[in-house]
Amino acid sequence: MASPPSPAPRTTLTYWNGRGRCEVIRLMLAACGEEYDEGVPGVPGVTHLAEPEHWKALQDSGALLMGSVPLLCIDGLQLVQSQAIVRFLARKHGLCGDPASASDAAMVDIVAETILDWKNATGFAFEFSRNGYEPTEEQTAKLAAGNAKFLPRLEGFLARSGTGHFVGTGLTYADVVALEPLEQLAPHEDLAAFPLLGQLHATLRANERLAAWLASDRRKMKDQSGLVAYKASVNRTLGR
Repeated sequence: MASPPSPAPRTTLTYWNGRGRCEVIRLMLAACGEEYDEGVPGVPGVTHLAEPEHWKALQDSGALLMGSVPLLCIDGLQLVQSQAIVRFLARKHGLCGDPASASDAAMVDIVAETILDWKNATGFAFEFSRNGYEPTEEQTAKLAAGNAKFLPRLEGFLARSGTGHFVGTGLTYADVVALEPLEQLAPHEDLAAFPLLGQLHATLRANERLAAWLASDRRKMKDQSGLVAYKASVNRTLGR
């Protein structure tokens, strides 16, 4: 009798125990219903990067195609670069708009890249650029300027769509990637002047999978208490 096939390896995500460039991937995994573990290839029993030896073992494992994290091991692939990982998950789970429409896919990409521009312009993630606790005047001004530039553009795109989503009538990865900055923005910006973005934020928070993830331990640092330790672990691991 033939032996039963071996179970597929679990999807594994590798990063530090914080948000950074990985949180958008965690959001996408949640939205797609992908089960995953957090771990470090080559370091059994370790869930997150935290020490220089973890980083060396990860590099020695050969898993880092471009020498960077986040790393997502999924479907026999070792994927790096946050945006490439996001788009892989979007294509796999049909979150690029109408699958028969090349224009939908292009529009979703345009919105997602605009959201990335917005994040860069405002100084995300807050755990670094806003110091977690006491942002400088320069950082506060950068946040205000970035919001003033990009929030009207995103609001206008939602108005043109007219569906409550950026593209089409259902969830796309452009909607999902907007949740991270909208969540971080909430304590600092009144969205009353941008009601469609506020409505999208509420819709995303009501999504069953995303709501469960937001309430779970998978979401990193629901408050600011872990930011100092997180930043220290990144610097220690990389020898800064």
